[in-house]
Amino acid sequence: MVITCAHNFFHQKDNWRMHYFDLSFSTAHEWRVSHALSHHLYTNTANDIEISTLEPLWEFLPKPDKNLLQRYGSIVYDLVLVPLVPLCQHVLNIFAACVKGKALPPGEFAQYSVLIMISIFSQSFWLALRLFMALHLTAYFVFLFIGLTAAHHHPDIFHDGDKMRDNPDWGLCQLDAVRDRMEVTGNLLMVLTTFGEHTLHHLLPTVDHSKLNSLYPVFLETCKEFNIPFSFMNWPTLFAGKYLQMANITPNSNYPGYKVKVS
Repeated sequence: MVITCAHNFFHQKDNWRMHYFDLSFSTAHEWRVSHALSHHLYTNTANDIEISTLEPLWEFLPKPDKNLLQRYGSIVYDLVLVPLVPLCQHVLNIFAACVKGKALPPGEFAQYSVLIMISIFSQSFWLALRLFMALHLTAYFVFLFIGLTAAHHHPDIFHDGDKMRDNPDWGLCQLDAVRDRMEVTGNLLMVLTTFGEHTLHHLLPTVDHSKLNSLYPVFLETCKEFNIPFSFMNWPTLFAGKYLQMANITPNSNYPGYKVKVS
């Protein structure tokens, strides 16, 4: 939950809170690229690094050539592979630095400060190391479980390959690729720790999460003014939607292309 909080802050100018993320095996430096500069600009498309980097094990786009493992295997291997994703990236960064001379991202080794602290108060370093790995593997599982079920993946949500709306306005396309969860909206702790109020966050990514809820009345009024449908989903629906979307091999040809003119 602490590293999820960092998401709010690395969208903003440099600040110490964005370095919460460095306590994991990922870094704020890398996520500013993969998340802020890729995912937020090209949400749910092939250019979204948070889509492409998970392939071929997690295939969210409705590709007709997906095999059975890609469609249904994640129901099983999520439990094993999801916690290993950031750890593998950490190892690859070290390998690239040692073999290819690539500069390590700032904060690459900050998480080991936690191991040092645990070691000081543990009976042995071996016990501290086991606690450290249990802590991080559990944290990654929770972090990625929340991230992959929070807002973006369901057959009713736009993914690259689906029919686009007639008006390719960037803001409207963001609405197509995001859904808010009714359970967390209005609760700042839940918003910060579970990627809440995600629609407004995608429209206004640098606005602090603490201010987003105050903007909902104006946002909903604007949607009503321009006849733009907007609805919430609940978390169980999005949880199931993640697996339904990975199983999906048929692009949505009936995706609503709202004929709305935005001035």
